Amino acid sequence: TSGSYSDNWNYWNLIQPDADCEVYFTVNSIGVDGYFWAWLRFDSANLNGYGCYVSEFEQLARIYRLDNGIKTSLGSFSVNPANGDSVGLSAIGNLLTLYYKVGAGAWTQVAQATDSTYTSAGNIAVQGQEFTDSQKIDDVGGGSIIASGITTISPSTKLITISLNNA
Repeated sequence: TSGSYSDNWNYWNLIQPDADCEVYFTVNSIGVDGYFWAWLRFDSANLNGYGCYVSEFEQLARIYRLDNGIKTSLGSFSVNPANGDSVGLSAIGNLLTLYYKVGAGAWTQVAQATDSTYTSAGNIAVQGQEFTDSQKIDDVGGGSIIASGITTISPSTKLITISLNNA
């Protein structure tokens, strides 16, 4: 239906990584009007945290801060997202780093921001919003960043696939 949308949130309630952490996902089917977010340091009770975003419509990947459900852009990078591309965000102290990977290529750092609003550990979450198409993300993952730069939770296979259908 024109002008309507669905907004879906999912988060891991059994896994709470340390404050220094990362989150990422692969776009399986982006559609024209879809938006996908992955959040870290996520507080589901108050809708606070940091996230990364990719939009085919805007042709952007962004870093966001979420304050009581209100999204504020902290940095962005122009992209032409396609199915199979991946986006990720890491938080180490107050430094937020946005990563992008085209298809089977290598991860590339594309933007950074500093923000000290949320410094405590929180959950990893994903959010999807779509207007006219069915979108899917895949290979959602993330976790604590340990000294060597390796995450403690990193899937070798997909953990979750989210399909957002506008009915």
